[in-house]
Amino acid sequence: MLHQGLIPQTQMAQLLGCPLGWNGAKQCWQAQVGVAGETSISGLQVAGDGGAIGGAYLAQLEGRIAGITRVHSTEKNAVLGNEIYPSVATLEG
Repeated sequence: MLHQGLIPQTQMAQLLGCPLGWNGAKQCWQAQVGVAGETSISGLQVAGDGGAIGGAYLAQLEGRIAGITRVHSTEKNAVLGNEIYPSVATLEG
């Protein structure tokens, strides 16, 4: 398969420690994300070309879904009194 060099921009997710997975159909590496762009890194969501190539319309939808999910999660954690964002020390360690 020839993809003309159009591949996801995974550098930021990779630098933050997000696992990548090989997509055999598209012949490229992609950040491993859930339905709402959530990753295995607490508080990190990936949307748009950072996760997969799907075009501008899909990138906008993914961004909106990720944002709504983050707001909902933030509100739920604020009610429960949980720490929402990890400290810098946690990300470095």
